Amino acid sequence: MEEERMEEAMEEEEKKTRKPKKIRKRISVSTEVVPEKPDRTSPIVGYFASGFDPQKKIRGSSPDVRVLRNRQRPTRMKVVVKPPGNDKKVEFVGTSFSGEAATPQLCTYALGVLDKESGSLKIVPIAANKIFRLEPRVTVAAKPSQDIVEKESVEVNRKEKIREVMKLYGTKRTKNMIKNMDSLRQQENDEGTQEMIENESKDMVIGAIEDAPVRNIPPHDVTAVVPEKAYLLDQIILRGEWDHLGDILEHMMSDSNLALKKRFLEDNCYPRFVHNRVHKVLEVQDDAEKRQLAGMLSYISYLLKFKDIAKFKKAASDFTNPVKMNENIPNLIYQKFMKMYVDPELHGISKEKNDLLISYILVLTLFVDNFKTEISDITKDLKMNIVSVRPYYEQLGCRHEYIAKQAVMTLPLPLKLPVETKRRKNKRN
Repeated sequence: MEEERMEEAMEEEEKKTRKPKKIRKRISVSTEVVPEKPDRTSPIVGYFASGFDPQKKIRGSSPDVRVLRNRQRPTRMKVVVKPPGNDKKVEFVGTSFSGEAATPQLCTYALGVLDKESGSLKIVPIAANKIFRLEPRVTVAAKPSQDIVEKESVEVNRKEKIREVMKLYGTKRTKNMIKNMDSLRQQENDEGTQEMIENESKDMVIGAIEDAPVRNIPPHDVTAVVPEKAYLLDQIILRGEWDHLGDILEHMMSDSNLALKKRFLEDNCYPRFVHNRVHKVLEVQDDAEKRQLAGMLSYISYLLKFKDIAKFKKAASDFTNPVKMNENIPNLIYQKFMKMYVDPELHGISKEKNDLLISYILVLTLFVDNFKTEISDITKDLKMNIVSVRPYYEQLGCRHEYIAKQAVMTLPLPLKLPVETKRRKNKRN
């Protein structure tokens, strides 16, 4: 009996403390699906993986939120959230292309906004169709370990000793190459040289109308009336870079015959395209045109070498470490290539950047061949075939034809770039 009384008392106590259930009312609403607009950024949805609340520390103040978007690939976005009163310099970073966002996704996300008063439900797509995972990152760059610094210094000393030995006992050709490299390094270390290149890089204007789509090709002008103005050479090769493009001109103007000059190019692994066109440097009479033609050939060689180097780089330090750099590329030009083509997130060249690099090479081949170029040799230099290279030329507005069974690319005017269309994937039931 006592147990029954105890149970009844407990049940009555639970009924008193039990919260009343909320009465949920069903409402009828009109649903509206809002399509994504290219000129506006869709809502961004993210969460803090650490459970950190950036507004909890200082009430009344909002965090600093930045949204970064890739101009060529708008779906590649990065969100950076800096909490208020951030003394430890910790930021929360989330991307739409790496980490959790890179895993296969079999669904589509959307954000619903319910207005009870008007009885409407608006469904809008979220940015990049991704939920950003915001992870903490310390903004202060980590210092390299002492072991790495010591190894790099030992490697530098070893290479300097080899250089000194080659200066004393090397062949005449080797001594001249080392002398030229030393003079290039001295120019690169002059005060203001790097600032000049950076300032000119900032002044580069992509030759496209503001409302036109951003294309993954070199700077251009669709209103040009002559082929030489269709692509802007002064923005492809900056003014301060021409002083570092004298290697081919110097050897072509030496006293040796043409056969020895071509042998020098073969011994120093110059591309086929350059080897087959160095004779044009001797045919040009004007000194300014001769310097420009030889400089473009040198620049093509550096771009191809950088493309080959990038295949074997496995870490960011392989690019930024001067010891591991290709000594045949002047440091000033190498640093420009780093900024233009290396993706800091991938620590290498992405497909998008690789396509841009190839476009720069092909535009310069058009300049060298007076905008009518036979593409068999540059195709071999790129380690591609004619079928795979042709779309790159077509993206530049070129037209292909066959002359004596050889594929030839020409640049007609006015410059007509292909219209970019979005392909829709057919959904299978």
